[in-house]
Amino acid sequence: MNISPALPPYPPITAPASEQLAGDNQERPAVKQPESVEGEQTSQSKADDKSGKAEERPSKPSNREEAQAAQELQELKQRDQEVRVHEQAHAAAGGRYAGAPSYEYERGSDGKSYAVAGEVQIDVSVVEGDPQATIDKMAIVKRAALAPAEPSSADRSIASEATQKASAARAELAQQQLNPEQSQQAQPSFAADKESSSVDEQPKESASTVVGARYSKAVSPSADPGFRVSA
Repeated sequence: MNISPALPPYPPITAPASEQLAGDNQERPAVKQPESVEGEQTSQSKADDKSGKAEERPSKPSNREEAQAAQELQELKQRDQEVRVHEQAHAAAGGRYAGAPSYEYERGSDGKSYAVAGEVQIDVSVVEGDPQATIDKMAIVKRAALAPAEPSSADRSIASEATQKASAARAELAQQQLNPEQSQQAQPSFAADKESSSVDEQPKESASTVVGARYSKAVSPSADPGFRVSA
C-alpha cells in the first residue's frame, strides 16, 4: 500500500547571492603581499620623508668653514686696529699740517665694517721767503712721517724728503745771515711779486705739496703725483 504525502513537493531552498558571496570570501584565504615588497616600500617612504626634511632645513656650515670664517673675522679686526693706530699717529704728529684720517672699509662675516686702508693728507710745501719757518715745518712733517711704531719704506722716504727741504732752508738762512743787506732787499721784491701774482690768479695747491699717509698692503709709494705714505 503506497502512502503519498498530503502536501505537494517544494523546490530546494537556496541562499541569496550576497550570502553566498560572503561565504566564499570567508572560505577564501586572504592574499598577503611578500614581506620583501612591504619592506622596500617602507624603506622608500622613509627615505622620501628624510629627503623632504633635509630640503626644508638649510644646510649648516661645517666646522672647517666656521673655523675659517672666524679666523678671517679675527684678521679683519686686527687689521682695523692696526690701520686706525697707524693713521691716527700720522694725524696727531702732523698737527695743523695734517688732515683727519680717512678709511676704506670691508664688511666682515658679522655684518660690521672694518677699516682695511687709510689716508692722512699732510702739507709738505716749503714756506716761501721764510727759511726758518720751513725748517720748523719740515721738522713736524718728518716727525709725522715717522710717528707710527713701524714706519714703512714710504714713510721713511717722506722723512728723508723733509730732511732735504730743511737742509736747503738752513743753507738759505745761513746765506741771509752772511748777507743781511741782500736779504733785506730781496724780501720787499719777493713780497711785491707775491702780491702781483695773487691778483692775477687764485693760488693753486700743487699735488706735490700734499702727502697722503696711506696705510695699505702696498709697500712702495704710489706712482701718482705727490707723496703717498704706505705701510
